[in-house]
Amino acid sequence: RLGQRQDMEVALDGSAYLLTVVPVEGQGYVNVYGMDVSALKRAQSALLESEERFRTYFHSSPDAALIATWNDARIYEVNQACCGLFGYSRDEILGRSSVELKLWADEEERLVFRSSLAAQGRVRDLEARLRTKSGEMGIVLLSSERIDIDGQDSLLIMIRDITERKRAEDALRESEDLYRGLFLNSHSVMLLIDPESMRVVEANPAACDFYGYSPEQFRALPLTQINILPMEQIRDHMALAKSQQRRCFDFRHRLKSGEIHDVEVYSGPVRIKGKSLLFSLIHDVTERKRMEREVVLAKERAERR
Repeated sequence: RLGQRQDMEVALDGSAYLLTVVPVEGQGYVNVYGMDVSALKRAQSALLESEERFRTYFHSSPDAALIATWNDARIYEVNQACCGLFGYSRDEILGRSSVELKLWADEEERLVFRSSLAAQGRVRDLEARLRTKSGEMGIVLLSSERIDIDGQDSLLIMIRDITERKRAEDALRESEDLYRGLFLNSHSVMLLIDPESMRVVEANPAACDFYGYSPEQFRALPLTQINILPMEQIRDHMALAKSQQRRCFDFRHRLKSGEIHDVEVYSGPVRIKGKSLLFSLIHDVTERKRMEREVVLAKERAERR
């Protein structure tokens, strides 16, 4: 419009510029002011892409995930795995707190979870007992981080159901036959490993499906074919598991296809037919790790704005 200031965005030689055109009254010409906004446009594009990846990881995660407000713990986003774990529909969960849903089986565990978040800003693999809609109680590992979403102080909470793992451990203490039944029928990935030969003694069907090997192929594999760490480091970690100095390990495992997955391995000593072995339960946390990286990047970008 003639005689009026105009702002416009133009592209030139692959860069973006914000131009302000200001007419000089009575002079018949204009002043043009320009600013290169290419970096800002790239940052905005990267932020939108990061947010989209976060939403994708959140909703496709096999672990239950929810986002709640920090102040009153009201849940405003959940994924399908969370609905499936607790037996509630999405509409039944949204807008309510975990207290209103009566998810916590032990109030003291809820207070420990809350106080840890207040003190450290994050929680990693806190074991707790939670209750489903039907009243059934399960054992889970909680991981959470305080994040800023559109200016809202929020909690991202990831929930992994380990009830089956706990039952297997209890069964092993009670009866080898009961343990074997759970080992073979479990949907969780389980391996029995000989710490002396550094070989897989037995893999359950879930492990064969996950890694892509048959039981016979497993028994012929060196552990370095699965765990990408050098053999000496693997041996050191197994020694910690065997002595029960440590039970949870973060590894990267190679599948038969060549894909590398992030895994959490819970490992401890067992005695089967008089032989000392390591019982290892493996969780694929590839998507969770990606989501955690996206959260860190989003927080860093938010702090720079």
